Amino acid sequence: MIQHKLVLFVGLLLFTTIPALATPLISVGISTWSTGVTGTVRDTANNLNTNVNLENDLHIGRHLNSGIYIAFDNPLPLLPSLRLSYDRILSNGSGNTQQNFVFGGDTYVANAKAQGRALLKQGSALFFWAPLDNPLVDVKIGFEIRWIELNVAVSGQGTTTAPGGVGQPFQAHGSAGGVVWLPMLNAGFTWHLPAGFEVSSDGSLVRFGSSYLYDARVGVGYSFGPGLTASLGYRRLRMHLDSARIGLNGSAQFSGLYAGLGWHF
Repeated sequence: MIQHKLVLFVGLLLFTTIPALATPLISVGISTWSTGVTGTVRDTANNLNTNVNLENDLHIGRHLNSGIYIAFDNPLPLLPSLRLSYDRILSNGSGNTQQNFVFGGDTYVANAKAQGRALLKQGSALFFWAPLDNPLVDVKIGFEIRWIELNVAVSGQGTTTAPGGVGQPFQAHGSAGGVVWLPMLNAGFTWHLPAGFEVSSDGSLVRFGSSYLYDARVGVGYSFGPGLTASLGYRRLRMHLDSARIGLNGSAQFSGLYAGLGWHF
């Protein structure tokens, strides 16, 4: 009798578990992001308070960048799902500076040729739950651990002051930046439409002292059939850094259209 009950229990367990596991548990994706960079930064590692404009002084323009992700959907209740992602955002440019400024320990001359580069690398581990998940609407909430490395580099005509007070020009090179780990709150919403379309929004936010960072996106998606999806939308990442935790302070924004492909299996 006990053996029959045990067989029945195992059968019911398999019957209720296998359909749940038939739902795709792993998804991977790639994306491209047309990233425009704006804002001002200052080199705090050298105790400098000069604000350098990323557009007007360094002429950093819009560039295509890429990112990847892999997500594991947990079918078990209460336990979170996991999404790992990585972005590398590189933008550069050249032009005449609009002001004299100090960066990386060197003084750069106004109206002189300069090259600028902004590099942002970030990795993320997002743990999330789906309190609402049905054929019409998905709502997700979670927390994120994000690693950020930000670096701004400048090269151009610098100047030094000789004992006689005459500036001596030279080719200067300087950079400033640092690494920071941030815990962030995350929330997302997806509205499923007919014919395989969907509208979604997602955002992460953290504030520490007078500094903050948010990363938000809104877009539309389309499912081509089993496993393959495409997305198109707009993304904005804004940071205001006013902390000794990183050698580069100021306000910078990375924004623009993105497109992506994903596979579920």
